[in-house]
Amino acid sequence: MKIRRPVLNSALAILTMLPVSALAQSGLPPADALEAPPATTQPVEAVEPAPSDVAVEADAATTQDEDIEETTRDERLVAAMLNLDGTVGLQHLAAAWGGEEGTYRIALLGQYSTGTDVIRFNDENTFFGGNLLFEASPINYFSLNAKLHTRSNINTFGRPEAMLSQGDFSLGVKGYYPVANGVTLGGDLGFFLPTNFGTTGLSFDGMSVRPRLLASFAFGEMSEGFDLNMHFNIGYKVDRSENTVPTGVVPTRIERFAYSISAYDALELGLGFEYELPYVTPFAEWNLSVPVNGADGVCDQANLPCVGDAGFASFPNVLALGVKVQPIENLGLHLGMDIGLTGDDAAALPATLPWQAVFGLQWTIDPRPKIEYVEKEVEKAGPTLAPESFVAGIVTDRESALPIEGAIVRYPMGNETAQVTDANGQFKSYGYAPGSTVRFSISHPDYEAIDVDRTLPQEVGEHELRVQMKASMVAGNVAGSIKDEQGAVIFGATITMTGPESKTAEADASGNFKVGVKAGQYSASASAPGYLTKARDVTVVAQKTADLSFVLKPEPKESLAELKGDKIEIMQTVQFETGKDTILSKSFSLLEQVTSVVASNPGIKQVLIGGHTDDVGSDDFNLELSQKRAEAVRQFLIDQGISPSKLVAKGFGETQPLLPNTSSRNRSNNRRVEFKVTDR
Repeated sequence: MKIRRPVLNSALAILTMLPVSALAQSGLPPADALEAPPATTQPVEAVEPAPSDVAVEADAATTQDEDIEETTRDERLVAAMLNLDGTVGLQHLAAAWGGEEGTYRIALLGQYSTGTDVIRFNDENTFFGGNLLFEASPINYFSLNAKLHTRSNINTFGRPEAMLSQGDFSLGVKGYYPVANGVTLGGDLGFFLPTNFGTTGLSFDGMSVRPRLLASFAFGEMSEGFDLNMHFNIGYKVDRSENTVPTGVVPTRIERFAYSISAYDALELGLGFEYELPYVTPFAEWNLSVPVNGADGVCDQANLPCVGDAGFASFPNVLALGVKVQPIENLGLHLGMDIGLTGDDAAALPATLPWQAVFGLQWTIDPRPKIEYVEKEVEKAGPTLAPESFVAGIVTDRESALPIEGAIVRYPMGNETAQVTDANGQFKSYGYAPGSTVRFSISHPDYEAIDVDRTLPQEVGEHELRVQMKASMVAGNVAGSIKDEQGAVIFGATITMTGPESKTAEADASGNFKVGVKAGQYSASASAPGYLTKARDVTVVAQKTADLSFVLKPEPKESLAELKGDKIEIMQTVQFETGKDTILSKSFSLLEQVTSVVASNPGIKQVLIGGHTDDVGSDDFNLELSQKRAEAVRQFLIDQGISPSKLVAKGFGETQPLLPNTSSRNRSNNRRVEFKVTDR
């Protein structure tokens, strides 16, 4: 519980006003005794405290009270969260205060509504809006915010039915100051840059400006235990969105709503309340926009009354209800609902939705260092162990630098039990006194044995030791044949082995080959002039022969895949069944050529197979479909002999379009599979 300074100061003031008799009964000296102590023959040390002493005590109490006043915020309460404009507030309303100094907020908020008879009689309308919001509070009492907005509206009477507005941008600045206990006043200024009518470019002619006054009241600071906040906004929006419409074009009611075009300025009023609870803050707000200063000819539209005739019932009027949640530190969730209270439509005003869901999340970035106090229980120390040092060893192949698994590590200078390296070629030695010398004798069936001496540093802990072993002459063989699809010999065919060592051998006149290499894991590729290259993974075991045969296909007349830089460019699109991840047979030849490109370039260590879709369908469906299609292509290449370790599949859904999804042609280009070389 906070002890507030005015209460303590009032108590001190009342104390100084008590009657002398009351002070005497309390054991304190009377006021006149403090001001004028009587003459006495006693030493000065026996005199009662002087008034200056009392003043010092009061100052100390005040200072102590100030320290008590500056208590930290309850961490369970929801942190400052952004509204749809990108500033701290409720859903549409702005709070007069902002985030804590030196903090930043980034949020994604979505808007969704659907229904019938929304913009005109008997229509079916679906609206979705997306908002990327950012706010910074670099110094106290000041904040900056930015917003990137995109909206999509589908109406059965629209021409076209789907209308997109992508890239609307706004900037804002807010200043505020607490003028009294629990009362904060402020103001903000917003600039709104819409896109051009039906296009994606920004329209500076259509830039709107809105100055606004803000007031917020924190009743919890006025009355302990009543954590209700009230916010009030009043502003004037100079709306120039009508300027985005080309000369001579009269926007329809559906277009006015889809592109948020108004021919009026607006006097904006808002009132809202929120109640702070642990982890949850429910809120309610009411917003009214009064159309004023309409453009010339706004009342000429047929079938719709003028705002002046329709009156208050046509004013944009919205009630918003919702909740803000903070399940974990810095993560905030927003869920709200707009309820349209507008009763009538009016000419030159965008329609007000009957309802709209608002949802999203926010992340608070707080780079300030945090101080944590940790209670530690000190136990009575037990016997002290002698400090020890350890060797953290890594055993690798000298040529390929690959780890050697199964190497035996012995300690010839002592009686320690031998150890074996793990799959990463690693081992950890026994503990030794700092500064001592340890000898390791390391052996492996396929490598020459090696002895290593290591003098440990004086510091305790682990110390790294890297050991490279030379492969012995013990080797294995790979044997097989390279022929075409009819079983005929292919002249000039070669086999290339890439692994612990690299070797290339030619097939003989019968199409057979045999090549000896060191034991280990290899990628083998078979190639011949005029044929597609094929690849296979093979494990070579010492003193054994691995069987490996290839069937090559002739190169097609048209080259459909080519390695250019860090990308495998394909001349056709990988085709799938509609809405599925099944590859159509017409794309098999294309993917076989992609396989040949990867197999012909053994230096390629990893290829990212990226799946992309257009915007038809939900985000989740498109993301899942693109992932499945990328995995289907990866499996096809694996079946063709490419090592699974070289292939990574990732679906991006509709998040990386090549072109705006505004036409069938653009959507067709956005549905694609890409191949990028990410490691060589």
